[in-house]
Amino acid sequence: MSQPAVCEVNECGVLAVGRCGTCRRPFCSTHQARDGSWKQYVDLCAPCFAKTPEQVARAESDAWRKREYAAKHFFNEDPGFHAEPSLAHEALLASGLKPVSIYSVSISQEYRLGLFGRRWVQNEEVTRCEGWVIGEFDWRDDGHDRDGNAIYHVSKVLTVVLHPAARGVLSVTRYKDGYLITKKHDFKDYLSAEVAVKEMTRFTPNSG
Repeated sequence: MSQPAVCEVNECGVLAVGRCGTCRRPFCSTHQARDGSWKQYVDLCAPCFAKTPEQVARAESDAWRKREYAAKHFFNEDPGFHAEPSLAHEALLASGLKPVSIYSVSISQEYRLGLFGRRWVQNEEVTRCEGWVIGEFDWRDDGHDRDGNAIYHVSKVLTVVLHPAARGVLSVTRYKDGYLITKKHDFKDYLSAEVAVKEMTRFTPNSG
């Protein structure tokens, strides 16, 4: 009388419930292939399932999302972390790198009485703060075409971390003796920006 097959995945030894059609090894219910909805495969073990092109692509996508989330956390772009200074800000501040001038321009209008009657007058107020330029990264501009269809354009734009701001990054362009905030809203390159900040702060005046 033949002995019942046991699971050969990782030398498990538990009573098998099927045999893999790819590697031919018996597998138990623990090592049986299941997809994201827990659908079971009767002829595929979990290790072989993980090597299929679809699962490799899914694993790479999941890993990328985790890295992106960690990079957003580095710049405090996750809503749960806005109360504290970002790790990027702390690294740049501790590095001894000198911040540069960052300007912001706000436009307002008021109705004034002049020599020729009342008219609208535009006021421009320029404020200055400081920050670190960390490089050029991808920002997305959203808009609409003539037919009202949504369109967008991604371009490389100078990017800064403000001091003493606690969160995020801002897009800038050159202005006077420093840079002017351009108020773009959709940053697309957190992973590259995190690498840039870590490279900037690795060899700095305070690194010895």
